[in-house]
Amino acid sequence: MARDSTRRGRRRDERGFSLAEVVVAMAVLGIGAAAALSTFVAGTRTVRDLTLRTTAANLVSRQIESARAVRTLDVADGRQVTTQAAGGTTFTVTQDVSYVDPSSSTTLCAGTGNTLAYKLISVTVTWAGMGSTRPVRADTLRAVGLGANGFGTGTGTLAVLVAGASGTPVPGIRVTLTPGGASQTTGSDGCAVFPGLAPGSYTASAATTGYVGTANATAATVDNLGVAAQTVARGTLYYDTARAVDVLLGAAAGSVVPSGLALRLGDTYTPETSVPACPVAGSACSTGVPGHVSGLFPEVWSVSVGSCTDTPRSSASVDLRGDTPPASVTVPVGTAAVDVRLGGLPQAGRQVTATRAPTAACPAGETLTLPATSAGTTSLVLPYGSWTLSTPHDVADVPVVLSPSAPTASASLAVTS
Repeated sequence: MARDSTRRGRRRDERGFSLAEVVVAMAVLGIGAAAALSTFVAGTRTVRDLTLRTTAANLVSRQIESARAVRTLDVADGRQVTTQAAGGTTFTVTQDVSYVDPSSSTTLCAGTGNTLAYKLISVTVTWAGMGSTRPVRADTLRAVGLGANGFGTGTGTLAVLVAGASGTPVPGIRVTLTPGGASQTTGSDGCAVFPGLAPGSYTASAATTGYVGTANATAATVDNLGVAAQTVARGTLYYDTARAVDVLLGAAAGSVVPSGLALRLGDTYTPETSVPACPVAGSACSTGVPGHVSGLFPEVWSVSVGSCTDTPRSSASVDLRGDTPPASVTVPVGTAAVDVRLGGLPQAGRQVTATRAPTAACPAGETLTLPATSAGTTSLVLPYGSWTLSTPHDVADVPVVLSPSAPTASASLAVTS
């Protein structure tokens, strides 16, 4: 019996590992290999990141030394952006140069003093695919004075802050002065500084695609900026990315919008006024009513339809501030169910006119037209208010009154021919 047992054990050893044992061994080996690979990849990524940061630090150091090697006045003001390839990677080198006075440690635009004490030179290097890795940055201060390394006593300085709707500085905007034509690009502080100016009055302007000023135009200005000798004058140009909104009408589907319906918008800076039809280059415009309005400064807007300004109005409010403004706004309107009949039979193809008489809130009155009725009832969109509906050869005009509490009305027009 012992001999048989020994033979069976020997035969089992000769057969080797079972399938289950092989599978378990392969799983353990795979886990170990995956862990080793993960460690290897993480280590490789760390080495690569360190190499890229070292290269970026060298580029920062080189740029800073270049700025220190020339006269303070010869260091270009504003923002300068260049690229440089190294080791198969393209690095972006951004140099921001701003003036600092003793009353502010960051920017001349935020200060209150009249002395150009220093130029603050900030160099930042970034690269593609850096992920959460922080940019490499360094700063240096260069003294500014009078004479060979400064400005004459008979000149002054103008500091123009380009700010968004919330007052946040806007970098990368080219600001031009008139008279003289001097120009600077705002740095990260949103400040464009113009030193060495002859005393006088100046206008600062900007015209950057995709941006608008408070007048809802790409070309924006701030004027009457007075500069005096040995002083720092300051001004603010409000300029931000243009916003857009779809204007919808709160009427049932199939309702007909009459010809000549005005779309009016207004905000803190702009009195309510009719929006011109697109295209209008470099200014706010609308594709129609309902339609898409573009080129707006980020503010809280009142959106109305109709030319008259009495109360109640067909009006709504929309807030276009913030990073994700609303895509649309719906303006409440009234509707008049209109049918035209001849001898009791519905008439198609009739032109109906809606008229408002002149009032204090509507000095010129208002006239809207429905080019053609259908053979039955046509739902006509109208702003809130008192209207008179008429059509050629009608027996009598029909008055209708539309309001938020009574937004619908019916009108039947009888014609003689």
